[in-house]
Amino acid sequence: MIVYRGHERSASTRDLLASLCRTFRELESRTPSVGRVRGLLIEYGVLEAGLADALMGEIAMPSEEAECLRAAGVALGRVFATVVAGRDSAVAIKKFGRLLSELAMLLLPARIRISVPEGYAFYAVYPEGYVDAADRFAAERRPLRAVVIGIRSIGASLSAAVAGALEEHGCRVRSYTVRPAGHPWDRVLNTTDALNREWSEQRGAEFIIVDEGPGISGSSFASVAQKLSECGIPDEQISIFPSWDPAPERLRNETARCRWKKHRRYLGNVDEPWLKCGRDLSGGLWRELLHHPYDGDGADVPAVQPQHEARKFLSDAGVLLKFAGLGAYGERKLDRQRALAAAGFSPKPLGYSQGFLLTEFVAGRPLAASDLSAKLLDRMADYLAFRASAFPAERTLSFDALVDMIEINSREGLDRALPAKMFERMTAAFEARPAVEVDGRMMPHEWIETSDGYLKTDAVDHHADHFLPGDADIAWDLAGAIVEFEMNQADQQYLLEQYAERSGDHVPADLLSFYRIAYLAFRMGYATMAAEATSGTSDHDRFSAIRLGTAWLLQRELAGKSSHGRVRVPA
Repeated sequence: MIVYRGHERSASTRDLLASLCRTFRELESRTPSVGRVRGLLIEYGVLEAGLADALMGEIAMPSEEAECLRAAGVALGRVFATVVAGRDSAVAIKKFGRLLSELAMLLLPARIRISVPEGYAFYAVYPEGYVDAADRFAAERRPLRAVVIGIRSIGASLSAAVAGALEEHGCRVRSYTVRPAGHPWDRVLNTTDALNREWSEQRGAEFIIVDEGPGISGSSFASVAQKLSECGIPDEQISIFPSWDPAPERLRNETARCRWKKHRRYLGNVDEPWLKCGRDLSGGLWRELLHHPYDGDGADVPAVQPQHEARKFLSDAGVLLKFAGLGAYGERKLDRQRALAAAGFSPKPLGYSQGFLLTEFVAGRPLAASDLSAKLLDRMADYLAFRASAFPAERTLSFDALVDMIEINSREGLDRALPAKMFERMTAAFEARPAVEVDGRMMPHEWIETSDGYLKTDAVDHHADHFLPGDADIAWDLAGAIVEFEMNQADQQYLLEQYAERSGDHVPADLLSFYRIAYLAFRMGYATMAAEATSGTSDHDRFSAIRLGTAWLLQRELAGKSSHGRVRVPA
């Protein structure tokens, strides 16, 4: 199933270095703070990962350029570790500045591919958590020598923080970054004989593998541990630094399940006091606040895949804190929230701090599909017309990629191969329309009814997460609303007419049908994967029902039989 989208883009190495140098000069001119150094560490990690990929690709090997990149990264990691610990960082800052200047003199690729580090952008992974993990490791193991291996991309900066923290403890550190290759559930680390010899020669050291994961399979961590074993490193000298610690049986990869039991694990999680600011609403706990009269059996409770939810807290003062991303990944979302609030569509923002967007918590009744009315349809039309005009963007998903998703998900979810070039006639209509920062989640429960009318919650950043569709045609949101609110033909027609009246945008009927198919294929794929990930919980049953319902609707859409009445999707 295809539900994720890539976040890679091409970038100029010179421009990235210039930006990094500007950020560093700003740091030099001010008192170093955790937030400022963290931002620099994240920025450098993106550059290092992109350059390392360009220089080595998926085959890890020793090289002068990679060693220089790592040296600067570890030096910056030490700056970060000193600032986190509240120690003087002047010497470490000076060393990083010198190494950064030396990088500019290397013969580097003119352009590289860079990607968004998802943990920093979406999942509240903090590098200071890894500094804490390194401190705990140093206190327990008291290492004299350590080899720190970061798994790119985010592992570049996380491992730099670990390596820098260990140096602060007097440990001699060698550090590398690697990129395991292959299927996401069965990664393999490819290395040269030269690198294998280097690692074998350091077998007396402690070896530490650092990454954000594990993901569903755990195969990236496992591939590096397996390679170290092949190089003669004893299992008891291999430690894993993940961001969370699942039960081994939850990992799909057999080697990972075995490795997870063999090696010490030091979690790189952070539990700062400012995160304990109130009631934890993460991982679906927000559902306890809902006042909608759900069915007695809980059938109408929204389904949640906890790993895909941003961390959320509700303070005693009525402030909602939601993780929006560290540094630039979160700061830009404050402006979007302000625009939505000023237009009256979303709660008022109160600020941005330490990766969290702060908004007013507005009491209201979450809606269900049965709440659909002309008043709500008018409000949706207002909202989508505003969104289409206020948030223009460049399309991040091509027509061919969207069709590939439909075809693959239909084949895997419906056991149905679609005719070749079935959607070819839609190409011109697709390309002719602009892209916007779509809402991406038009589910009923994300609309609340308040004393002042309807508000759309969680409307800031789903277009920027790592799921489809990204920045796309507003028709995606229209199709999503039609599907999620189970609209009949009259409801659909009314919504489209009201939207067109407000925006001047008339969405062709056949293009909207195409987007309904695309939306259903995506939702079916997501529900399938989420049902598997939540096995053994009530959310598994909810996602299974969504999978069956969207599969049934997708079959009808592909056959040209749209719904003609408000009929509850069969579970």
